[in-house]
Amino acid sequence: MACAAALWPGFAGPAAAESPVSAAACGTPLNAAEIATITELSDMDTIRGADGLQRLVEVGERNAQIAEILVAHGDRRGLFALMNDTADRATVLPMIRSGAGLTDPQRDAQFYFEGYETWLRAVHAEFTGAPIAWQWAPYFGLAGNCAESGAYVAMVGYNAHMSVDIPYALASTGIGPENSGDYFKLMDAIAVNNPALVSRTKQAYNADVGPLWRFYFFGEGLDRITGEGVGSTMLLRSALASVNATNLANGVGLANPATRDLTSAGITTMWGAIDGVLATLTNVNGL
Repeated sequence: MACAAALWPGFAGPAAAESPVSAAACGTPLNAAEIATITELSDMDTIRGADGLQRLVEVGERNAQIAEILVAHGDRRGLFALMNDTADRATVLPMIRSGAGLTDPQRDAQFYFEGYETWLRAVHAEFTGAPIAWQWAPYFGLAGNCAESGAYVAMVGYNAHMSVDIPYALASTGIGPENSGDYFKLMDAIAVNNPALVSRTKQAYNADVGPLWRFYFFGEGLDRITGEGVGSTMLLRSALASVNATNLANGVGLANPATRDLTSAGITTMWGAIDGVLATLTNVNGL
């Protein structure tokens, strides 16, 4: 299964970063066997599912195993793996499996699979020393900087997933305004069920992502930083229109050859702006 990065030339973004394989990121070191296991689990070329749902189940199980290893070591590279496991396996997968209220569960499953795929390819790169996708490189770099807030690290990962990976997955699976009902239902369910995500992340890493999560989805806290010149008009409009609607529009733009390059550039700009606001909110509020 080709990932979105292979389907859309504009997805290349800024130059990918290379870094040596590290046995630890602010936790106890992983042993060689654990690194080998993570490398094997994150190898997307070995996925064998015959359809979207089977592939989604498989990557969900792999991600959960990766999260378990990293959390056991307090390794902060597992922050997003844990958040993704909570959001997708606890919320999304049960909804897709039941199909209740959904119009195309198989397409939904393929969409979520592709979101997982980009993340797991980044994990594979991190643990093999290969270049990491540009949107994920800051997350892995910050994870190893123990002076940085764990909540900030986690939300930098979530921003890479939401601002970049999601629009490309929407485009590659053909989700647009005419068939977006399932997408909004599933994404809304994740946002509504955020207490479980916040609680689990805090329990595992003592990182309270609650304030930054509420900013990301609801724009809460923007008024505290706009005076510093960080809250751009684009970001304010994105918050007001909702992240999910913005991502859908970007997915439509990516799917159209006439607007693909412009949309890709806009995605990169939005991703960077949100990362900047997350950093400022973290510093201003001592998160």
